[in-house]
Amino acid sequence: FSPQDSARFGLAVYRGTLAAVDPKALAREIFESRADVAIVRVPTTLSSRLQEITRHGLPLIHADTLVHYQADLSAIETSSIPNPDIEISRAVAADRRALSDLVRVTFTDYTSHYRANSNFSTQAILDGYVEWGEAYLDGTEGRTAWVVRQGGQMVAFATCAEHASERIGEIVLNGVHPEHKNRGLYRALIRHMMCDFKARGFSTVKVSTQVSNLAVQKVWAREGFTLSEVLDTFHVNAMLSSTQ
Repeated sequence: FSPQDSARFGLAVYRGTLAAVDPKALAREIFESRADVAIVRVPTTLSSRLQEITRHGLPLIHADTLVHYQADLSAIETSSIPNPDIEISRAVAADRRALSDLVRVTFTDYTSHYRANSNFSTQAILDGYVEWGEAYLDGTEGRTAWVVRQGGQMVAFATCAEHASERIGEIVLNGVHPEHKNRGLYRALIRHMMCDFKARGFSTVKVSTQVSNLAVQKVWAREGFTLSEVLDTFHVNAMLSSTQ
């Protein structure tokens, strides 16, 4: 059960990533939970198997394909950021308004799996990204928001999570203001985070996006990331609890 998605969209939303698919068992779980929407991710090799759930009277839509990349930090060289006119720093509580505004403008037209489902309002989806970005300013250990400033203006951001026991760093939510794209800011930010993770003893950094988001994947490839996993995202629009 996803309390955040359920509250945001006014529906009973469930989420899961499956390593194996039993369509009958999954259908039973959805019926028993009275889910409105079940967001299910599976390896692409299991996508045809998951589609058998429609035999149980459950509507299914393919919402996106998610690609995961990772980089071995031991293989990278620590180097200075090639953009002398920018400042990269950790965001603090006083940056909340500016960060929220930046997330909102960055993700206004972003195509995610949520946008594939007409049961989710566009405004609520955007509010969700803002809420997600702001969560990295709450002081929780192992979570950081980085921001890039140019001429005193916040122009790019990235949030990071630490999986300390595995020594893995994760780049979670990131973007560049539309008016400041194609200036090398995103690549500089990615390099900065990789160097920071390496300096603090992390061995690997990972990141993910929709397969259609080609621009960031080109940057990751240039910075030493390689494709590690591909998942298909499906939405089961059961609508078993909703009064809509």
